[in-house]
Amino acid sequence: MRVVALSVCIVFACRSSVETPSEPSEGKSWEAMPSLVEKSDSSDPVSATIHRLSNGLTVYISENHDLPEIRTHIAVRAGGFDDPAASTGLAHYLEHMLFKGSKSLGTTDYQKEKHHIEKIRQLYLELKDVTNSKVLSAAEKSSKRKSLFEAIDSETQLAAKYAIPNELDQLYASLGITGVNAFTSQHVTSYITAVPPSSFEAWAKVEADRFMNPVFRLFYPELESVYEEKNRSLDSPGSRQYQKLMSLLYSGHPYGDKSVIGTSEHLKTPAYGDMEAYFKRYYRPENTAIVLAGDIAPSVALPILEKNFSSWKVATVPNLPAAPAAIRKTGRAMATLKAKGQNAVSIAWALPPSKSPAAEKLYLAERLLGSKAGVLKKKLTISGLVADAGSYYVSYNEGGMLVVWADVKKDQAHEDVERLLREAVEDVSQGAFEDADLQAVVNRLDIQKKESLEDNRGRASAMLDAWVRREPWTYASKANVRMREVSKEQVIAVAKKYLSVDSAVVYMKDGEFSPKKIEKPKITPVALRQGVMSSFAKDAKAMKKNLGTAAKFLEKDEDYEYSNSTTGEFIRATNHKNDLFSLTFAYGRENPRDWTCFALDSLASFGGGGLPATATQSKLHQLGATVSHSCSADDYSVTVEGAAGNFESIMAVVRSVFESPTVDEAALRKKIEAEGNARNLARQNPRTLHSALIEYVLKGKRSRFVSVIPMSHLRGGNAVAEVTKALARLPKLKRRTLFFGPRHVAAVASFGSPSIAASKRHAVRLTPLTKDAYHHVNVKTSQTQIWMATPIGASSPEQMAMRRLLQEYLSGGMGAFLFQEVREARGMAYSVWGRFFHARRVGDDSSFVLSVGTQTDKSADVLKLLAELLGNQKMQKGRFELAKKSLLTVETERRIPPRTVAGYVNRFTDRGKSFDERQEWLSELNQISFEAFEKFSQTIFAQPKHIIVTGNTDNIPEPLKSKLSPTDPSSLFETD
Repeated sequence: MRVVALSVCIVFACRSSVETPSEPSEGKSWEAMPSLVEKSDSSDPVSATIHRLSNGLTVYISENHDLPEIRTHIAVRAGGFDDPAASTGLAHYLEHMLFKGSKSLGTTDYQKEKHHIEKIRQLYLELKDVTNSKVLSAAEKSSKRKSLFEAIDSETQLAAKYAIPNELDQLYASLGITGVNAFTSQHVTSYITAVPPSSFEAWAKVEADRFMNPVFRLFYPELESVYEEKNRSLDSPGSRQYQKLMSLLYSGHPYGDKSVIGTSEHLKTPAYGDMEAYFKRYYRPENTAIVLAGDIAPSVALPILEKNFSSWKVATVPNLPAAPAAIRKTGRAMATLKAKGQNAVSIAWALPPSKSPAAEKLYLAERLLGSKAGVLKKKLTISGLVADAGSYYVSYNEGGMLVVWADVKKDQAHEDVERLLREAVEDVSQGAFEDADLQAVVNRLDIQKKESLEDNRGRASAMLDAWVRREPWTYASKANVRMREVSKEQVIAVAKKYLSVDSAVVYMKDGEFSPKKIEKPKITPVALRQGVMSSFAKDAKAMKKNLGTAAKFLEKDEDYEYSNSTTGEFIRATNHKNDLFSLTFAYGRENPRDWTCFALDSLASFGGGGLPATATQSKLHQLGATVSHSCSADDYSVTVEGAAGNFESIMAVVRSVFESPTVDEAALRKKIEAEGNARNLARQNPRTLHSALIEYVLKGKRSRFVSVIPMSHLRGGNAVAEVTKALARLPKLKRRTLFFGPRHVAAVASFGSPSIAASKRHAVRLTPLTKDAYHHVNVKTSQTQIWMATPIGASSPEQMAMRRLLQEYLSGGMGAFLFQEVREARGMAYSVWGRFFHARRVGDDSSFVLSVGTQTDKSADVLKLLAELLGNQKMQKGRFELAKKSLLTVETERRIPPRTVAGYVNRFTDRGKSFDERQEWLSELNQISFEAFEKFSQTIFAQPKHIIVTGNTDNIPEPLKSKLSPTDPSSLFETD
């Protein structure tokens, strides 16, 4: 079970927080402002500068002109940690509301609208009083709450007459601004975009207005979206486990007592007044940073930001009282959670605050445990003692946790797995690792850092982390330099101090989890106002500059090389940024039930050239290399990555594993039993069941869950001989090779000289239909997942432009058709999208899919709504024009990042093109008329579809329930 924490540390996120770190004092400090950096340090890989506007707002800039884009964060240092104890989830709800516009944006007449918004505000205050009343009976509370919600709903309808829902997103789409999103964590709420340089001034105008003059309009309908996010977290075993570990470690402290998304009880009574107070207290210029990474210089950015943001000034508020100190429980705190298809153990230890001098050393301890050649892999996974194991590290301003986990095999006791995990951690505390292992960890961190900083996202994230942790940039940017100075003795010392018996333990066990249902009020759909634009939006739209940007397509011999040699096809893109390489060998697959994918899944358990697996994995780790793979019923690939200076040494080790693998038969037998255990658990896991149902419905026996080697073959065959043969065959097979790296690296024949013709790839065929077909698997989840999948036959390249346009129309962002109609107007779902799954190769089938995640009792209404929206209504010309312009703008200004060039060329080569296919479909896009678009769309919508539903049968309403054809879960997986 791979648990993803809400704030797992990576490279830049696991460091101390002051110039000369010391154990921190409790409480907050508004004075912790980063020192200004007017000129970047030549040793700084981000080339960051730090500035301050006249109102105290901090600006981080990383200038990088490789691509015509600017990745942005506007980050407020406040999050779930700062929620009032009685209004958890408030910071997250506020994040949603900052997309609703301002006094000028998102409204046709704010002066008339604000009267109704004030009435809504007063009704919420009454709702809070009723909910907290000590004199009203439960029945009286229920009655009064119902009446107040009805009044709020009615007043919301009156206010909505003046609202333009999601005008922010529609405006940004017209400006070519993409990636519009936000997130809330413990100590930050950050608002994200990707801005073309031509729209930077317009972006600054809109964002300044958004933060200075927000209006919390449509507060009531947004309630459903937050409910759905809560349901998603309840359906995620990883999220529940994370929260339970934190609550066990940090009882009496915000980390343990609050959930960023909020408790179900608090979501029932959203606190409008508390949100206003929260905004006034925390959303202030001196508590906010603008982070820019990309194609912009400080000399351009700063005057524009000063012009737009300098008038943002807020009255001083008193310092906040210190947060209560975390109660460090002694001994072992333990809990058991149930979830279908889950069987695992997790142990967590509380960590010191991120500014502690122990923080970086503990991060290295975690990497020694959980890396690909770490103690957990060597001691537990390679030997087959557990099915799988790993670790992660969470670092916050006032604490965190180090977590180790392992999957439990069939007939294995959770207590035994806990003991094995503790013994592995004890190995680090006792120094049972070599100096070379520590060096390998640091080398790998250097490689990860280099790779992350190739991309503007990584640069922006690095600066964001420094802001949130209140770190001077001169300190934050040198984390990897300091880690190189950490000794083995220092790691042992912090491990002994912090990774003791004082810990939290969670046992995940296969079983039913039935969360308490949130009683939801009725929400009347909000009328959308198409073709209406505020004056403010018109002015901002007109600010987009014409920089004469022309579309830039990939050119052979300029951006990439393509050749056909004795090894097969070869695609190379040169890395001019650093010395890293990525090498992929791609193969077709004729027999999906051969041993190849199992052999690749087990690769980390094999040695090479006579060396055992542990020694081989250590050697790769010390060279800074990673070896990964992908597998499907139709193809598979192997990818090797690392530093180009070690290329020959890395490939020598990789070849030895394939050409002469060292296989421990006992460990391999344990791996086979672990595979059987994993498959059994997968058959119970709701998410896996949903994926398996989709695959089975669309592909039948070619489903990746059905077309796998049966367990009887794995158990009954000569496993050592079979995996050895499967691995040894790969270097001899002709393949397509993708390479990204420095020009001097000779990658073509680095994996051997093939003598066997490339395997054929089967064409992907989807199950055809003559009428709608309903499919269902019963799972006990809070949400119901629905896919409406329409097979549309073999690839038609000439329709690519039309398909891309329809996808943009439906799901191009929060201002697009489906989001607006299903979520914004009606609160019917949290997640809703429509897209084409284009044929990967010539001859493959494509499909069109509508996907919805909704509360189970709304599933029938959602399907009915989608049928009405896509079947009976005319397409909207205004949306068509916006989608077409947005797609043209984005694709004209888009550039393919160097690291992804080879993969991009691989995709259009698979589709039978010898050139960048964008130049073809972008030309066609210009010619598409509204009439042709409407005809094409209705043709797609009218075709019969597979309606695939995964949810709790008991709560699915009629008439949907009677249409569903139950599917036996066992039929979705391989059989002997």
